Amino acid sequence: MSASAALAIRGLTKEYLPGKPVLRGVSLDIGSGGLTAIIGASGTGKSTLIRCINRLVEPTSGSIVFEGALAHAVPRVDRVPRGPNAGFGSIVGDQ
Repeated sequence: MSASAALAIRGLTKEYLPGKPVLRGVSLDIGSGGLTAIIGASGTGKSTLIRCINRLVEPTSGSIVFEGALAHAVPRVDRVPRGPNAGFGSIVGDQ
């Protein structure tokens, strides 16, 4: 892991079906601040990579380190409501 990496991914593999990897050995470092884009052709695993990073799905193998902690050791946050006013109305309404 690079000393300046806020997010480090090493050897990430994800298989939805045994023996058929969607991601195979992905490694990358992402620094803090700035903007990072994941681009590629349709079906190349971009969404699966993001789903592994945000833990909507667990990788088959490899590691994800966020700010020095293994991602699987960081507690998952319950899903946040979605929609045009999700969360906004309750924050404004409670004041």
